[in-house]
Amino acid sequence: MLRRGWMLFLVLGFWGIQWNAFAEEPININTADVETLAETLEGIGEKKAEAIVQSRTVEGPFESVDDLERVSGIGPKLIDKNRHLMTVGEPEAQPTETTVEQVETTTEAAEATVEAEATTETESVAN
Repeated sequence: MLRRGWMLFLVLGFWGIQWNAFAEEPININTADVETLAETLEGIGEKKAEAIVQSRTVEGPFESVDDLERVSGIGPKLIDKNRHLMTVGEPEAQPTETTVEQVETTTEAAEATVEAEATTETESVAN
């Protein structure tokens, strides 16, 4: 009887380890919809999922998973329980403003390069 109990323990333990290997990819809490948040995250129902979406809409994207604490009803324990299921995604590249001076400088440098290459070619042909 004791032997059978150990076998059952080992089989179920191994199955549990294998099951974790098929766990879902983390969801991006900055882009996931209400349904995805509610279905994927433990302890997050439709109301809290709506509050997450509302928070990121009003206050901007979450910079880290821990920023979920700004949502009413979500604390550190709930975040820690779901941490492996969440991501904030890659930060988006911020567009840079190109000034007229930068464009003019780049254009002048390109024109000077073309002129120098043309001069070098002319000198090579002459020799």
